[in-house]
Amino acid sequence: MNLNEVEEKEGYNDIINCIINFSKKSKSSYYINIEKICNEINSSPFYIINELNRLKEIYKFHVNYYDASFYLELNKEKLKENLSNLNINESQWIDILSKKLLEHINKIEKTRVKKVDQIYKLLNSASTKSLSENSIYWEKSTSKNENNNNKNNINDNKDDDKNNNGSDYDISNNENSIYDDDENERQRKILHSTLENKLRVNISKYYTEKNNEDNNKYNKWGFCDDELINNAKQCHLAMDVDVKTFILDNIDEIQNGRVVARIFHGLSSPKYPASKWYKNNLWGKYVNINFEDIERIANIVIQNFKDKKIAKQ
Repeated sequence: MNLNEVEEKEGYNDIINCIINFSKKSKSSYYINIEKICNEINSSPFYIINELNRLKEIYKFHVNYYDASFYLELNKEKLKENLSNLNINESQWIDILSKKLLEHINKIEKTRVKKVDQIYKLLNSASTKSLSENSIYWEKSTSKNENNNNKNNINDNKDDDKNNNGSDYDISNNENSIYDDDENERQRKILHSTLENKLRVNISKYYTEKNNEDNNKYNKWGFCDDELINNAKQCHLAMDVDVKTFILDNIDEIQNGRVVARIFHGLSSPKYPASKWYKNNLWGKYVNINFEDIERIANIVIQNFKDKKIAKQ
């Protein structure tokens, strides 16, 4: 936060006053902790951020946000009740809450990956196996083109056709064309009905059936599709090497394995935005490998790196 010469002005409010008194200063900038400011003036982050956005227009200073996060407003009465029932202190209760939130976010991310995979599987099973199953469509189109060519030939030789009873031929040809069109239309309706029924059945299965075999496959590899599973097996060895290289190159910025997994899956976040990391050749490279596997391996590598660093000291 760059306050420039705000300190020399009079009339600024409690928030800026608190920032000046309780924040670390470097040259003309202040590094503030929103949580600390909230506790000092007994307010919420939303209020502080809104006030800063309003005041920066008045005092002409700049605000840059780092380390984006979320916060929860807790009912003090409920908090006291929970602490009493669980027989724990406030810090322990916050740790429990944080772990539950992390588990919930993990489930959301896992569901996101699984949902896309299931939709792909549904569309794949509902689609036709080959172009020949849809041949009725292009057969009709070919038939129309042939009929148009025949009509052009008839028009080009109009005088000869009149002398040679061409009108009788034209009537006969139209009758055959009408018959073919009716047959094609009937076949097309049958095909459409078959495909629609197939799609409906698969949609119904998607929401009603639980395929244990597919679930077991997913739990191991993160995917249900056989082709994606094979790709995952082939990529695991290369991924292990890339994890070690990536963490070594970015150890100052990478804090845990979850960050590595997000980047390898191409999932942006406020602290690790796509605008910065997409240029890295590992961004989104391993979407076919289970998110939790990448996170687990990366955590092991990070811990090994920390252990070696401690041993050297």
